[in-house]
Amino acid sequence: MSDPPATGTSAPSGRDSFLLIAGIAGLLTQVAGIVVNVVLLAPPPDPPGLDSPIGELAAYGAAKSSELALGHGIRFFAQILLLIFGIGLYRLVRGREDGPHRGWATLGLMATLWVPAIGLVANSIEGVLVWQAGGLTEQPQLALALWGISNFLWNATAVPFSVMVLGFSLAGRGSGAFPGWLVLLGLAAAGGGLGGAFLTALREPHGADVPVEAFLLLLLPWVIITSIRMIRLRR
Repeated sequence: MSDPPATGTSAPSGRDSFLLIAGIAGLLTQVAGIVVNVVLLAPPPDPPGLDSPIGELAAYGAAKSSELALGHGIRFFAQILLLIFGIGLYRLVRGREDGPHRGWATLGLMATLWVPAIGLVANSIEGVLVWQAGGLTEQPQLALALWGISNFLWNATAVPFSVMVLGFSLAGRGSGAFPGWLVLLGLAAAGGGLGGAFLTALREPHGADVPVEAFLLLLLPWVIITSIRMIRLRR
């Protein structure tokens, strides 16, 4: 049985078949993230730091060439899935056309568009750089600058991702599409992402990675639960 919408709201019914597609897309984004970040790229060797010699970057690309090729392809696919997921969430939480929380839903949708826009650029720069690292040994400053830009852009996706979760969570609260505990989970995830991005900005001159562990741990269940809700509402 599907969860009934809150009384007096206009949460989508089973007639919206796009919710099923969006829910599946949301689940697949998390599968893709786990495959890339845990299965493919987490095992040694670790990626070079922003202040590493160009030779380390070339060695890293050679050692993990297969994993990087597969990972870059999966990332491109995941960006498309994220767009589908975000559109589905917008349809789920937007409420009435004149509802006061339509603005939050629109904010969530706009932020969703920015996540893949930044991610696709970062993925492209990283892919070109890794595959051409051997040929860039004569221009180490350029190569390491591109590596830094790629890292910065990946880190920067935490901001629109957090705004996406914030907007959709508040819209879900107003439209009655989300229960209170799911809204609180979304707000906690958004706060973790924005806080992590702020800490990264403070530490960026030292080449530190984004402290996004808390954000990811909260984001994962939020995406899974909202995806399942869309699938159940469709059924």
